[in-house]
Amino acid sequence: MRLLRAFVQDIWNNLDSFVLALFLAIVVWLMAVQQEDPIVTRELAEPVPVEYVNLAPGLTIFGDPVDKVYLTVRAQRSILESLNSSAFQARVDLKGLSTGVHTVPIQVVGPKDVKVLRVRPPKAVVHIEPLAQKYVPVRVEILDVPPLGYMVRTDAITTEPMSVTVKGPATQVDKVKAAVGEVFIQGRRSTFTTRVILSPRDEENLPVFDVVVEPPTASVTVPIEQQPGYLEVPVVPRTVGKPAPGYRVSSIDVDPPTVTLRGSPETLQQLPGYVETEPLDISGATGDIVERLPLKVPSNVSILGSKTVQVTVRITPLEGGKTVVRPLKLQGLPDGAKVILPIHSVQIILAGPLPKLNNLKPEDVQVILDLSQVKGEGIFTLRPQVLTPADVQVETVIPEEIQVEVRMPTPTPTSTATPAGTMTPSPVGTPLLTTPTVTPLPNIYVTPTPISTP
Repeated sequence: MRLLRAFVQDIWNNLDSFVLALFLAIVVWLMAVQQEDPIVTRELAEPVPVEYVNLAPGLTIFGDPVDKVYLTVRAQRSILESLNSSAFQARVDLKGLSTGVHTVPIQVVGPKDVKVLRVRPPKAVVHIEPLAQKYVPVRVEILDVPPLGYMVRTDAITTEPMSVTVKGPATQVDKVKAAVGEVFIQGRRSTFTTRVILSPRDEENLPVFDVVVEPPTASVTVPIEQQPGYLEVPVVPRTVGKPAPGYRVSSIDVDPPTVTLRGSPETLQQLPGYVETEPLDISGATGDIVERLPLKVPSNVSILGSKTVQVTVRITPLEGGKTVVRPLKLQGLPDGAKVILPIHSVQIILAGPLPKLNNLKPEDVQVILDLSQVKGEGIFTLRPQVLTPADVQVETVIPEEIQVEVRMPTPTPTSTATPAGTMTPSPVGTPLLTTPTVTPLPNIYVTPTPISTP
């Protein structure tokens, strides 16, 4: 007991020294921590979005209040290195506020280990107005004009729906007089329907902002009619003559395909419903013909725009078929080898332009049997390769595969000397193996059969 009292007395007598030592130890520890992970101050690179909460029912915010703030924060460097704007929340509390203009502080909440030193801007100016809505009619604006000779029946334009709802601040909703949809004709010559985005407009047809249109789009039907005294008719090209034998007209193009005529309604009604070109002679043609031709119209009828059109007549060869027989040509035969062929020619069915088939020469079609891949002796199955001129296609080769027998030459045995006076019977000679004679099929030329043109 006496020792305990002495120990306590000793601590009491040295309390000042103990507290000082503890304080110094804490200071040293803090300095060490500060050097290893110092506390730094920096501004976040990304802004924090601002949220407006607790707005009373029936009210709305008018204008463009502050939507983001920039923060300057302080924390240990290790914390700030992994910190971004999503760790913070910026709010403006509108609880209890009525209509009018209010200046409200922006409240920022973040991690507990981070101190927010500065919020920029610190306050938000909020304009609160009653929320209003009303119905307004849908109006259509035509932004261009139809082709010459046509008109838009503006009195017959219809929309679906015919009216829409406009919502927003009361002062802005009150300005809206109509919801306008803009339509481009874009060269149309008949009634069409399209969908347009609606824009709220005031009485001077200027856009009204901060309001919402419901629904935001409308379907618009625009009637387009031809004006009296105008008539749009197709152009019919007139050709005379026929292409060269073995060729046909595959298509005729006209640019422009239609023209607009102007005259009295009575005269236009008597027209056949089309306009012909002056005749274009295509006699003996073997290729495309492109010419600009005048149009034939009555003297009391005028043509709007150019009085000529470009006519393109496309001439193509007739397609046909032809069957030929061609001999086989061996290629890549090993030195000294002998080849036994079951046939010496093949039958080939060709297709292509009839003039080319008619003028086909025997040397224009070659059949190659490639033996370069054959190794050693034996029976091999090979596919003949057919070479043809351009635009001539091979439809069928008969036969498609040929079995060939390859025999390599037999080495000549070394002769052995026979002792004198000894009679050695001569062996019966074995005949050398030769290629059997095969009578090739004659070259057959079949008259090409043209494909009938509808």
